[in-house]
Amino acid sequence: MHDKIQPECDKEPERDIFKECLARRKLYAVNGLLSVVLAFIICLSVPKEYAARMEVTDEHKISMELSVGLDPVEAMVKKMQLVQEGMQNPETYAMVIESESFLNRMLRTNVDKYGMTYAEYLRTMNKEPWWAEPFITRDSIYSRRLLDEKIRYKLSGKYFTIKLQVKDNDPEVAAVMTDSLCGLLAEFLEEHRATVNNAKMNDALIQRREARKKYHEAQKEYIAYVQSHTESELTSENAVIGELTSERDNAFNRYNQACMKYEHYRLAINRSLPYFTVLYNPTVPTGPCSPSWGGYIMALLLITWTCTTWWILYKNSILKDKEE
Repeated sequence: MHDKIQPECDKEPERDIFKECLARRKLYAVNGLLSVVLAFIICLSVPKEYAARMEVTDEHKISMELSVGLDPVEAMVKKMQLVQEGMQNPETYAMVIESESFLNRMLRTNVDKYGMTYAEYLRTMNKEPWWAEPFITRDSIYSRRLLDEKIRYKLSGKYFTIKLQVKDNDPEVAAVMTDSLCGLLAEFLEEHRATVNNAKMNDALIQRREARKKYHEAQKEYIAYVQSHTESELTSENAVIGELTSERDNAFNRYNQACMKYEHYRLAINRSLPYFTVLYNPTVPTGPCSPSWGGYIMALLLITWTCTTWWILYKNSILKDKEE
C-alpha cells in the first residue's frame, strides 16, 4: 500500500488583526474626534440636574414601659422583634418608597417657590433635551415616570442608615423635596404603625371583654357554691371550693393581664416616637450631577472604535474573498 500524498496548498499567511487596525490609526483618530465633538453637543443639549442628599438613621425603639401589660413570652418576643425592625429590615423602607400611595402623596406635595404641587411642577417646569421635546407628552403619566427617575435611596443594614436623594433642574427644589421625602417617609411609617396598633388594641379590647365575662362567671359560681355549703365540713365539698377558688383566681389573672395588654396598645397609639435621627440635612447643591461629560465621551468613544474595528475586519474579509 502506498501512502497518499496530498499536494500542499500555498496558504496566504493570516493577517495580523492588530497590524491592520494600527495601519488605520488615522481613521480611529478622526472617528474619536467626531465622538468627542458629538459628546459635547449632547452634553450641551441635556439640561443640568442637581442632586440633594441627606442621611438619617432609624430611631424606632420600644421603651421598657411599653412592655408592661405583655406576658413574659410576648415581652421577650417584642424585644426580639427590635432586632428585625427598621433598618435591619430594609425591604420595608423600599416597599414604602416604591408604593403607589407614597409616590402619589409625594406628587401632591406643594412646591412653595413656584406655588404649585410637585406633580404640576414636573409636568410644566421640568426641562428636557430639545431633540426629545417633540416626542414627550406632558401628562400625569409623565410626572409619575419622572418621579421614579428623580428619587433615589440607599439602605444600609450594617450601619442602620438610609440615604435619600432627589434630583431636579432647580437646586433649591431638589433640596426641599429631599427634606419632604424624609418627612413623608416618617409620616407614612407613623400612620402604618398607628393602624397596626389600632387593630391590636381592638383585638385586646375584645379579649378583655371576654376575660371579664369569664371572671364574673367564675366569681358568681364560687359565691353561689360557698353560700350553699357554708356549714359543710366534707372533704369533697372543700375540694370543690378549692377548685372554684383556683378557677376564680386564674380568671382574674387573665382578666388583669388582658386589661394591661389593652392599656399597652392604647398607650402605643398615643405615644409619638421619632422615626429618624438626621445625620446630615440636605443642602442646596452648588454643582450639577448630570450630564456626565466623561461618561458620554467614554461611551461614544467605545461605540465608535468598536464599530470602526468591525468595519475594518469586514472590509478586509471582502477583499480577501475577491482575491481568492
